Amino acid sequence: MQKTNNKNLILDEINIQSKIAHPNIIRLFNYFKDKKNIYLILEFASKGTLFDYIHYKNGLDEPEAFYYFI
Repeated sequence: MQKTNNKNLILDEINIQSKIAHPNIIRLFNYFKDKKNIYLILEFASKGTLFDYIHYKNGLDEPEAFYYFI
């Protein structure tokens, strides 16, 4: 049962993200699935991820964190 719930949550997120068009959000172009996995085709992030940036900087101060949160 848990697997089905997780799969449905992921498919809901795919549905939401496929409708979003914003310069600060990675674009979802398409997806496909097989019996075991769901594969996402996403826009290439040439400068890396926000996680990479936070790790590189050893965290963010409050004003910068607020900037990315907004």
